[in-house]
Amino acid sequence: MNPLDGHPSLYIKEMDGDTEGLLGNYVDDNLFAGSKVVRGLARQTQNKFDSNELEWDDFQFVGVKIETTIDEQRSVSFTLSQPEYIGKLCEVPSDIPFTFFASVRAAVSWLAHSRP
Repeated sequence: MNPLDGHPSLYIKEMDGDTEGLLGNYVDDNLFAGSKVVRGLARQTQNKFDSNELEWDDFQFVGVKIETTIDEQRSVSFTLSQPEYIGKLCEVPSDIPFTFFASVRAAVSWLAHSRP
């Protein structure tokens, strides 16, 4: 896999001029997506390093829940959500200290920024 120029944590696997898949990396979390070749690379990575079991189709990556759906025509779609993060947000009473308000505002801003 070769790093992409635009992002230091994104890698691409190409064979014979075709893209076989991508690898996204954040600290010690990896997200593999692609063909059987890329699934094989994921298994090799798992065997080489002390890592958790591989998860396919429905999983979490860096706090984002990813669900895969395949319809009757075999079209694949993905749903991205952050239910755990949203569940931790709270109502803000009007008499809170400004620092607490700023922290809640930052959490909501992060949610809006990080959602697809």
